[in-house]
Amino acid sequence: MRAAGEAEMIDMPQTPPSAYEQVMVQKLVRCGLRADGFTVRYEAELQSVEVVIGEGAGATEKHVECIRQVAGSEIVTIRDPAVQRAYEERIGEVMRPVMLASAKTELERRGVLNDFPRRSAYPTDKAFAEALERQCGLVPGAMFVETAGGLILRPDAMGGGSFDKLTCVMAAAQYAQAQGDRFTFGIIGNEQFAPDPEKAVPTRPTR
Repeated sequence: MRAAGEAEMIDMPQTPPSAYEQVMVQKLVRCGLRADGFTVRYEAELQSVEVVIGEGAGATEKHVECIRQVAGSEIVTIRDPAVQRAYEERIGEVMRPVMLASAKTELERRGVLNDFPRRSAYPTDKAFAEALERQCGLVPGAMFVETAGGLILRPDAMGGGSFDKLTCVMAAAQYAQAQGDRFTFGIIGNEQFAPDPEKAVPTRPTR
């Protein structure tokens, strides 16, 4: 019995999966995953279909390439850490030529590709970051800051006119990473330079 004035709770039916999601499920099963061990559904907050593969799906590293081909540009979360790492590494391998070409084009356009520094020539990430800043015509330390948590890129440190230089530094960092240089850093700053919310979720690979 409900008390007077108490609203009645109505169970809303779940939205059935779209044909696109159903096809993806079928393809993942053909990859060798168990259907009751993973989900494929559109997530509004991510503005994307997300594939969540639990340990019950039986995913192993041998399934990674098939999962990548099926998922395409959608977000994939694999609960097994080892398989997730293998998936991310494979995505990196696929995207590296695209990243390299894009960054190279940008750096050539700016005339800063010649004598590009390599990470192996510098003792620390901070020293290499300063080399990238010099490559883009900046004073060392203008954007990269060493913190207790590691190296941080602070585009707001230069004020409102730093967008052009930020573009150069980001292209330089991308070019270095795409060449295989191990160079890691975080990004903080004001909202002017914040990443698009849609791209702040796990990275979407290029099909």
